[in-house]
Amino acid sequence: TVDRWKMSAAGANTTLTQSQTAITSGDPFDAGFRNVYKIVNAGQNANTQGYVFMMHNIEAQNIAQSGWDYTSTSSYLTLSFWVKANVTQTYLFTIHMPDSSTLQEWNHLISLSDNVWKKVTITVPGKSTIAIDNDNGVGFQFILCPYLGSHYTSGSTVDQWVNHAGYTSRPDMGATWWSTSSAEINLTGVQIEVGSEATPFEHRSYADEL
Repeated sequence: TVDRWKMSAAGANTTLTQSQTAITSGDPFDAGFRNVYKIVNAGQNANTQGYVFMMHNIEAQNIAQSGWDYTSTSSYLTLSFWVKANVTQTYLFTIHMPDSSTLQEWNHLISLSDNVWKKVTITVPGKSTIAIDNDNGVGFQFILCPYLGSHYTSGSTVDQWVNHAGYTSRPDMGATWWSTSSAEINLTGVQIEVGSEATPFEHRSYADEL
């Protein structure tokens, strides 16, 4: 579908599909975007151990050499993206740092209304216990969950670094999307940059990027 992006899912009894899909209107379209990464859900049976999420893995060396002082609480990384779903509920976004000895993650709940695009901006500081290897292994994971069963969540701690603890360090989220037939989630315009402010998305051609 999209390079270095994937869907991960378990506990489903019917189809979950992923695709790269064109858009022809809406706020992201007006901002220059023409495609979204989409997951469509055929509607699942209730399952507290079920889950589905979009994931993007970034090589550790790209984060280590980005200029973000990830061990300093006064140095920031800002993520921005557009997201839309056709089911009204709270959705879960997680940053996971797999190189840290005490695995660090940052969780943020996103409230979405039926078929309304939302621009999300999240600014995170460094933390002394974060570690990032200077290699081509996974150093940073971007995870967007339309459903993560309550078996894997606990409580309501958000917008701060926490120690990953068997997924129960992640806050409770909505469950309606999982059991809704033809439920969708759409993502586009993802940008991750050093600093405390989101800047306009850089629409660069393949040739410019290369």
